[in-house]
Amino acid sequence: MKNTPSDFGLTMTPHMVTIDWHEANGWGDIHLQKYHDLSLAPHSQCFHYAQGVFEGLKAFRQANNDAALFRAYDHARRFQSSCERLAIPVLGEDVFVDALLTLLKVNLQYLPDIREGTLYFRPFIIATEPSLGFYGRAKSFKFIVIACPMSNYFSSTNAINIMVESNYSRSAKGGTGAVKAIGNYAGTILSQQQAKEQNYHQVLWLDANHNKYIEELSSSNIFFVYKDKVITPRLSGSILPGITRDTTISLIQQNNITVEESSIELQQLINDWYNGNLLEVFVTGTTAGITSVKKIDHLQHSLNFEQYLTAQTLAQKLSDIQISKTQNNQSWLTNLNCHKK
Repeated sequence: MKNTPSDFGLTMTPHMVTIDWHEANGWGDIHLQKYHDLSLAPHSQCFHYAQGVFEGLKAFRQANNDAALFRAYDHARRFQSSCERLAIPVLGEDVFVDALLTLLKVNLQYLPDIREGTLYFRPFIIATEPSLGFYGRAKSFKFIVIACPMSNYFSSTNAINIMVESNYSRSAKGGTGAVKAIGNYAGTILSQQQAKEQNYHQVLWLDANHNKYIEELSSSNIFFVYKDKVITPRLSGSILPGITRDTTISLIQQNNITVEESSIELQQLINDWYNGNLLEVFVTGTTAGITSVKKIDHLQHSLNFEQYLTAQTLAQKLSDIQISKTQNNQSWLTNLNCHKK
């Protein structure tokens, strides 16, 4: 099984979970259904005002052949934060996780064998009220969980090429860049398409205020490896607090390596590379995992990297935890036997 960014998410499992919310009576029950198209009015508010958020997380086959979600409750809490920012009704953590486990249970046959892949879950919520009136929170919402099997997101390459975006901005402080709003991603598509046409895998975004500080990729956080430390952009209110980012920081610290979360100026980074101080770069994300960077291009500068050891070591440690090969950080796993239904 091979997935790339172009074919990931095309084949869904035959089931889905839904929960409806209405202003009059709040959240309804979890409903397990066959996967089907949605029937929504053309003037449903999600189409016009983008009141919707999503999450992305994975289930892994375990060493004992069980199945487990990775950091499900952390995703639940981030989902809640996203909902709060967009004035969407907040779903309880336990309900969120139980909806995922409900879908995992019926989709076990689609969970790839250990080390061969994962089952990717996409929980999302959209405003379904049929009205063009723009007056605040919609009066009805639908929460949905769908899933698809996947392998390595960047399986076609050992390391990715990145283009720095200088003309557009992904998000500004005080906006929605720190949450997973569905509207965040539309503004990155043009840059991503232009990068793809020039044989880049991803775009690296700079801050909106000064256009000089590194923030994140369109779908990943980024880390820079030096001789005595690892640096990653600090969460400034416009950067998504990635769950894999947080996991990676923990893994690095467990190896007694210093991790700095700070503002990183692009020009300083370029200088560090020319001076031989910047040794390695990698990105992290739910779909990307921990992926090495081969090249970063910006104007006349081309930063090339041949060292991938840190990323490879961290990726192996992360994988061992996710499949319970090691007993470290077991609290990050929610096994199928936790299901209450």
